[in-house]
Amino acid sequence: MSELDLLEIIKKEIEKYEINKKKQNKIAILGEDELLKNEIKKCFEIDESSSKLLVVNLEIDELLALSQGSYINVKTQKIIESILQGDEVYLVEEGIRWREYRLAPSKLIEKYLSYEEELKKYNVKILKKISCLEELKGEDKKEFFSKKLFTLRDAKEIHQKNKNILIVDEKVFVTESALDYIKENNINLIKR
Repeated sequence: MSELDLLEIIKKEIEKYEINKKKQNKIAILGEDELLKNEIKKCFEIDESSSKLLVVNLEIDELLALSQGSYINVKTQKIIESILQGDEVYLVEEGIRWREYRLAPSKLIEKYLSYEEELKKYNVKILKKISCLEELKGEDKKEFFSKKLFTLRDAKEIHQKNKNILIVDEKVFVTESALDYIKENNINLIKR
């Protein structure tokens, strides 16, 4: 390999790094919540072609369609396309329409929660409005674990919460399957 080839490889890697850095500070927003948009504009550039998508509100029929992997309008089409492209998709919990109804029957609530669980399986993260900005900026990625045994199930729960730093006590026993899962998903394990 000549010096020119090596320089070309380094140049391409630097370009990739710069592109990723620019993409990290951009976000696309679907829905209307001016207060939340104004807060997000302080930290992010609003860009419809971003690899991060924040869905501020979602109607019940849209929730059903998304949970089935289909779309019924332009908004749900954008969400499905983002999921298929592997983009980060976030949904504001308070913007999910059915959550406005306090007296809904428990069976109906279970049905809607099952739709939300389907979305989580597609790597859609449902966030509370109050913690939305911290999550999008990448803050609050630490998880503290204090039980005596750390299993694969615990590791999956932490990964689903989108945490990438796990802090455990020295006395906690971590199973082999949990260690493998942690390594595969790039979760940093710190024993204290």
